[in-house]
Amino acid sequence: TLPAPGELNPDREYYWRVRAKDDKGVWGPWGKTWRFTPRGPAYPLDVRFEYDSQKRLGLLKWKPNSTGRRPLVYRVYASDEKGFSVSDTPYKLTTGASRELPDVLPANFLIETSSTALAVVGPGVTLAGANKAYYRVVAVDAAGNRSGPSDYAKAPRPVIFSQPVVDATRGEEYRYDVSAIRSIGDLRMRQVDGREVANYWNIERPRFRIEQGPRWLEVDETTGLLSGVPDAPGTSEVIVSVTLEREMRQLDEETLKWGNEKIIASGKETVGTDSQEFVLEVGP
Repeated sequence: TLPAPGELNPDREYYWRVRAKDDKGVWGPWGKTWRFTPRGPAYPLDVRFEYDSQKRLGLLKWKPNSTGRRPLVYRVYASDEKGFSVSDTPYKLTTGASRELPDVLPANFLIETSSTALAVVGPGVTLAGANKAYYRVVAVDAAGNRSGPSDYAKAPRPVIFSQPVVDATRGEEYRYDVSAIRSIGDLRMRQVDGREVANYWNIERPRFRIEQGPRWLEVDETTGLLSGVPDAPGTSEVIVSVTLEREMRQLDEETLKWGNEKIIASGKETVGTDSQEFVLEVGP
């Protein structure tokens, strides 16, 4: 048995042999060499995104691998963690020094499909667990054998994927949580005060703004919550935007050659921006 599917390549010959060790730690001779050839599907190829900015729709696409058995269906996985491991159950996350990420993440299985294309990004995508920053695909053959996961594909970001709340009532609080795709990066080592520290250093942080809207409407810059109490009935065009920021460091290359870090400059860099427009109707 294998710890995880896909750790052996299909249609390739492998060899194995066994020897025993006694309670004194003494090894015996090797037994006969055996050989076998795994049968099953190989991981999907050319996993990529096609994003239509006009339709605000992102399609994840891939190709079947010519090696191994023909896939019957595919299992799609999604996460905001770069380089994530596919998991059908909740799994432990090694967070290092981070205090803002949970120790356990939910299962990242998204859906099983017989197609080689799937809509996974955009306000019109209602699939639970979609609208994430990264995706992998696993092939499954007719016997239920799974391949290893594909390389990850990056979704465009930020993309505002939440459906706007377009109705409000005069004198009553209006609320709409604007949500956008962002990456939490991956676990990396960095020198802090002369010692190595593991952390999620490249978390992308959204910054929300109201570009256009009624005076009573305001937004929480970090969470994207639009709220306020309408003071009069009427129609307003609302434009809300989001910008992703992450930490930027410029290191001295000569110092880095010796395995040390010397910061020349630091600050914030912009990953990208997106906006959403909608008409807000305030009733009496």
